[in-house]
Parts: sequence; C-alpha cells; structure tokens
Amino acid sequence: MPVATVSKIIHESDDKLWRILEKYIQEVREQEDYSDVGKVGVDETICAKGYDYISLFVDLEKKRTLFIADAKDSQTVEAFARDLEFHKGKREQITDVSCDVSPAFIRLFSLCRNHL
Repeated sequence: MPVATVSKIIHESDDKLWRILEKYIQEVREQEDYSDVGKVGVDETICAKGYDYISLFVDLEKKRTLFIADAKDSQTVEAFARDLEFHKGKREQITDVSCDVSPAFIRLFSLCRNHL
C-alpha cells in the first residue's frame, strides 16, 4: 500500500512515515549477510515522471533485493560492488549476472569478468 494512502488512513504525515521506514530499513540492512550471493539480476526502472531512474540489484536465488540506487550508470554497479562487500559478499562469488543491454550496465559484464 502506498505511504500516502497509509498516511490518510491513520491520520499521520507521510513525511513522518517515510522517516520511520528509513530508520528501520537502515537498521535491518546493516545486519544483512550477502556472503552466499552468486547470481545477481539488475534492472533499472523509472520511479517518477521526468525520467528519474532507480536501479535494482537482486539475488536471483533467494529472490531478495540487495541494493537500490538512484541512478543507472556504471558507477551504480561499482556502488553495488562496495555494498556487496560491506555485507560480507565477495565479488569473485558472482558467477551469473542477468541484466538488459543498457549501455549503462554494459560495464557490469566487464567488471564481472574481473570479479565485479
């Protein structure tokens, strides 16, 4: 359910709800363990009018979101790799990557060949 809808139902500001969500999501993310991640899916999507993109990195085996970024370029892939390592993952364990052929993600293939 969208946060704006929940906000109306419980008569609380959506800003407050977003702050609460961010706090608890951050706490949970800090405890994530990606040491078993080996197959990654990547895709970008438009998140708002005006072509604001987000990139999603998912664990294809456990069907969980690993990383979300407010961009769709090669630096996004590098940020994912750093986040993976922060959460005990290893670049060299990534054996399979599924992504579209967007120029922004072509770098992912070359990075993967050299362990992300």
